Amino acid sequence: VTINLGVILDYTIIILGGTNMIQVSMTNVKKFFGAQEVLQDVNLEIQDGDRVGLVGRNGEGKSTIFRILAGYEKEDSGVVAKKKDETIGYVEQIPQYSSDDTCRTIINRAFGDVMKIAEEMRTLEERMCTDFEHMDQIMARYDRLQTKYESMDGYSVNESIAKVCNGLQISDRMLEQQYAVLSGGEKTLVMLAVCLLQKPSILLLDEPTNHLDLATIEWLETFLREYKGSTIIVSHDRYFLDQVVNKIYEIEDGKTTAYFGNYSYYLVERSHRQELQMIEYKNQQKKIKAMEKSIRDLMDWGNRGGNDGLHRRAGSIQKSLDRMERVERPVEKKNINLDFADTERSGKDVLILKKVEKSFNKLLFSDVNMHIRYGERIAIIGKNGHGKSVLLKLILGIFEPDNGQILRGANLKIGYMPQEITFNHPEHTVIEEFRDGYIGTSEKARSILSRFLFYNDQVNKIVGKLSGGELARLRLCQLMYQDINFLIMDEPTNHLDIASREVLEEALADFAGTILFVSHDRYFINKLAQKTYVVENTCVTEYIGGYDDYREISRRRC
Repeated sequence: VTINLGVILDYTIIILGGTNMIQVSMTNVKKFFGAQEVLQDVNLEIQDGDRVGLVGRNGEGKSTIFRILAGYEKEDSGVVAKKKDETIGYVEQIPQYSSDDTCRTIINRAFGDVMKIAEEMRTLEERMCTDFEHMDQIMARYDRLQTKYESMDGYSVNESIAKVCNGLQISDRMLEQQYAVLSGGEKTLVMLAVCLLQKPSILLLDEPTNHLDLATIEWLETFLREYKGSTIIVSHDRYFLDQVVNKIYEIEDGKTTAYFGNYSYYLVERSHRQELQMIEYKNQQKKIKAMEKSIRDLMDWGNRGGNDGLHRRAGSIQKSLDRMERVERPVEKKNINLDFADTERSGKDVLILKKVEKSFNKLLFSDVNMHIRYGERIAIIGKNGHGKSVLLKLILGIFEPDNGQILRGANLKIGYMPQEITFNHPEHTVIEEFRDGYIGTSEKARSILSRFLFYNDQVNKIVGKLSGGELARLRLCQLMYQDINFLIMDEPTNHLDIASREVLEEALADFAGTILFVSHDRYFINKLAQKTYVVENTCVTEYIGGYDDYREISRRRC
């Protein structure tokens, strides 16, 4: 499927009045795919300058909302309205371009109209040197073009491109590469750059922090906070949402609920609303039971005494009961219920690195010294390509150091979750893959898999056809029931939705062994890490605490 990405979509559904601050809205929107109702009752309003986070579990319809706003899908009922002349920029999938297109060519297309004016101005400048007979007409045309060029910030185009490319770490070398040979992550970066440079009045960003390292994510946060248009973001990066958004829309069971604050505010306010709803529900249930008892008593007394007046009173109460708007009982969705198997502990000293050095075409790091003790939770962070995953593979024994020593402690039982999750038998079903390393009955295996959201016939899904999130859940399920005391994970929250990340955090907090992980998830790092190692400029530096502690220490040193 070829879909144009990073292209400004200028369409009109319903025109809102120019004085209205609302840029785009959805009212009572429903959407079906076949017989399945994906969106049941979606309501949202995006005002000038809003930075909105759209949150919800995988499969709740967040991407469908984006596609309706962008005009790729049509709502089945309800109203989608946008203000006149609003433009929407949306990066969704990777588009196809000519094999000859370089990244620079594609990025320059963000300023297509400006580039055309610049080219015509250059042509007129050449004519000024030769066509003296029509000089007045040439100068008049040139002046008009120059005025328009200035109004479109034409003279700052190169500066804007440099700013965005530097921020997204799109190097000059990458700009000259053909787009077709880039990795999926690199293509996403290029299309994100195009979309940011086009400066649409409304930006739709679907998981914009995927494939970005921490430095690039922080640049994007600053860019979006200063962005003059509105932004709607789908992201599982809770720290990013905290830093950027000022409004949250939660989508659950096809319905949206608004929260006017960042992600942390949303968590507190959602809990508060659920508590109030539960109190209201219980109070109403008491009232309903009392009314039902009154109806029964009045009917009984009326029957005994042949009193029609009591029957009428009972009927009146029944009508009131029937007209009552019922408060729904707040229900918490089932999360992944994780529980690590008991295992024998390792020695006190789990891992010691002494003056370790490693190169792959270039020096990644040297003179690395680490000391990890039993029970510690250790994070490794750093820019992409600086050797974080290589460091894990050295510790695992997959690679050997060029210099230095790696000393592993006694009685280590290692469990490893790689960044790219694969299984040896992709033709297996989920339950077959799980039982390959699990001693137990089929019924017990099904029960365990259901705790990882593989219900009923989902255990018969083919492993090779699972989504990224499903692969991660299956691998986690296996790890939980292995005999391990040293857990090593490379980007463990990739592909997991927010609810699954939160449950993973709770399970890891209860894990009795040692944890070492690479992550770009700053919220996850703050929640879990007691110590953080930063891989940067061929050095590995130790900081006590999580991500915020590292940032604070770094600022003080500067």
